Amino acid sequence: MRNGAGMIFTMNSFVDSNICIYALNKTDLRKQQIAYDILSTRPIITSQVCIETMLVLSRKFKIPIPICEASIKQLLSATHFMPITLSSIEFALAIIPKYNFSFLDSIIVSSALHSDCEILYSEDMHHGLIVEKQLTIVNPFL
Repeated sequence: MRNGAGMIFTMNSFVDSNICIYALNKTDLRKQQIAYDILSTRPIITSQVCIETMLVLSRKFKIPIPICEASIKQLLSATHFMPITLSSIEFALAIIPKYNFSFLDSIIVSSALHSDCEILYSEDMHHGLIVEKQLTIVNPFL
């Protein structure tokens, strides 16, 4: 699938919370459109993505809780939900030293790998890095 800027989005993908936040935030319309385009492919998310999105919306942007709750429900209906498992956490701990990820980033990466994703869309990770010869981290805003 191609967006208006010519970027190709894959349906076998996982999104970090920053993609969800841009989709819900109207301060940068270019990034919001790219995030919408990614979410239109129904990527995979975890509870961590929901939690991080809720915290940013409510604490940083001071959005009232009922609106945040509606946004999370909308996010859940636009994506596939993958629970974080014990094996995801154990694998996350194993890849921290190999790739120098933070613990939270390693859980996102591990969850994407356990979901057999090929692409992880994230603004704050290592763009272009291929993890375990399977998962490519892509910053779609570059």
